[in-house]
Parts: sequence; C-alpha cells; structure tokens
Amino acid sequence: FRIDNTDHIIDVNKGNIPFEYDQVNIICPVYMPGTHEEDAEKYIIYNVSKEEYDTCRITNPNPRIIAICDKPYKLMYFTITFRSFTPQPGGLEFQPGQDYYFISTSSKDDLHRRIGGRCSTHNMKVVFKVCCRPEDLNNQTVLNRQPSTTVSTTVRTTPAPSTTTSITTQLPTTVKPTSYKDLDVPNYNIKSTTKKTK
Repeated sequence: FRIDNTDHIIDVNKGNIPFEYDQVNIICPVYMPGTHEEDAEKYIIYNVSKEEYDTCRITNPNPRIIAICDKPYKLMYFTITFRSFTPQPGGLEFQPGQDYYFISTSSKDDLHRRIGGRCSTHNMKVVFKVCCRPEDLNNQTVLNRQPSTTVSTTVRTTPAPSTTTSITTQLPTTVKPTSYKDLDVPNYNIKSTTKKTK
C-alpha cells in the first residue's frame, strides 16, 4: 500500500495469498455540533472511467456511486473490499490487473455537481490498481502453506488525521520479520505488530 504517490495511485492486493483481500475505509468528514452547515464539507464519491477521471467530468448518465457523505455531524464510513466477487447483489467487484477510478465532483455549493468541483480544485480523485493478473501470479514463487505469521499494519495518512486504512497480510513461516524494515514497507508513520499463529 503506497501512500507517498502524488498521483493518487494506490496498489491493492499486492503480495496477498489466494482469497485474501485488502480493504479501504472511506471516512466522511465529521464536524462538531455548532459548526455552520455552509462550512461543512459534503461529497458524493463516484466510480468512473479513466476519461472521466482525467477530465473531472462525469458523462455517464447513471454513474456508480461509491459513497454519499452528506451528514456532516454523524460519523460515517464506507468499507471497500477489493475482491473479484461479492456476496451482495449489485456490489462492487474488482478484477485482478484492472484499475478503478474514484472521484468527487461535488463543490461547496452543489453536492450533485458532475463537472469539475473538488476533483478539479482540490484533486479529489484516486486510482486503485488491483494486483495481480493471472500471468503475474504464475511468475511468483508459490510456497507450501504451513503455519504462518500474521502481520497487522495500520497506515495513518497525514492530510486528514481522521483517515485510517488497515491492511492485514499473511506471511509464510519461512519469512521471519524482525522489524518493519524487513516487511518492505515504506517508513510513513507506521505501527506494526507481529503475532505467531499455529
């Protein structure tokens, strides 16, 4: 999971074992009671095409809505699981090797705006690159599944202190991390804990 990429590109499901998927929580802005309604940020987040992402313009008459953040005094979050199937009818499915584009074109005065908005003025957009295509998986070394070590990592992003993303990854017992540096994780305010499982 890379949070240092200024192009807003996030790799997901990289290095995961089969049937293990990364999750992202989209946490809406929340304000204390007494904050003026016009000062509160509100957003609609859409899943869009690459062209819509690049131009900050939603051309699809029925765009896929990912989240509606329209209750600024209530804690609201939306969890996305990056898997290629979903048990929910109409749920999001993320195919390996594909890119998924999310933007918000909402503006301060128009929640339902479809052109520009905060996508243009505040760069409110992100790309999720889902790993891995079947041919990429064939190039990886497959290790025998034995008892494993669980590594839980919490990454806190700096721009919005309330935004937290958690990733849980299973490592084979042949890998014995002694510190976060052994996990090939960039040093960005990361806290790691390691626990043996039998």
